[in-house]
Amino acid sequence: MKAFFVFVICLVVILGGIFVVGLTSCDKPQINTVEGGETAKPNKNYCSAPNAIFKVGLSATGDFIHHYHEEVIAVGTVFIAIFTIVLGLFTVNLAGATDKIVKGAEEATRRQLRAYVSVEPTDVFNFGTKERVGISVHLKNHGGTPASELSHDFSMGLLPNPLPTDFVYPETTDQFDTNSTLFPGSILPVRFFHSADLSDDEVDLIEKDTQRFHFWGVTSYRDAFGKVQTTKMRTPFGGPDFALTTSNFRKGKLGTDGKARPGWVWTWGNGHNDAT
Repeated sequence: MKAFFVFVICLVVILGGIFVVGLTSCDKPQINTVEGGETAKPNKNYCSAPNAIFKVGLSATGDFIHHYHEEVIAVGTVFIAIFTIVLGLFTVNLAGATDKIVKGAEEATRRQLRAYVSVEPTDVFNFGTKERVGISVHLKNHGGTPASELSHDFSMGLLPNPLPTDFVYPETTDQFDTNSTLFPGSILPVRFFHSADLSDDEVDLIEKDTQRFHFWGVTSYRDAFGKVQTTKMRTPFGGPDFALTTSNFRKGKLGTDGKARPGWVWTWGNGHNDAT
């Protein structure tokens, strides 16, 4: 539609130019040279109607092109060259814009279909016992394609409560590969263990909420498009409620949800489940 509109405009400009040339030619009287002087006679190109004006303009334009055809060809060649250059620049620009649109559409498709893995802590076990403390989490894929090559860089340890506002988690020290594939909508239970035993004093600090036991790190996986993605893990536990629920759990008492496991409310550290 735009091309047709441009064509119509160009056609109108050309026809308008011919009409103006015809109108100008009609206004010029013809001069005949005879012996003894010049005499004027009425213009034989007298224009009685618009179509006559157009015919005169068309004839005058043809005469001009006939007499100055070399100059017209030269000027036309220059215009064609300029038009070709401008057309080439527009073509290059259009190709670049099209490439950006295609890449943007592909990226949007990847973002809509790629895997998004979240980490949800579910249980703490072995707390207050002679065995090493562990944390159970559920990995869930919220995306539309599988996540593969799952691996985890993590650390566990006691940190002050509350954490300073500008606190930065230390570098992780442990690494664990599940080497499994997580399909869309599926959940994978994973357990992480502390690398050292907790002393009685450390257990006391956690239960009194002076310090909290923190679990932090990054879960990495490869999406269906071959790109490595990450999800941060940041979660602490501790305090009187935690101490009570774990104590009841060790004594075999049921929690508030009717299951023999801790039932306190989990809290999240800054940036938990932040994903790339």
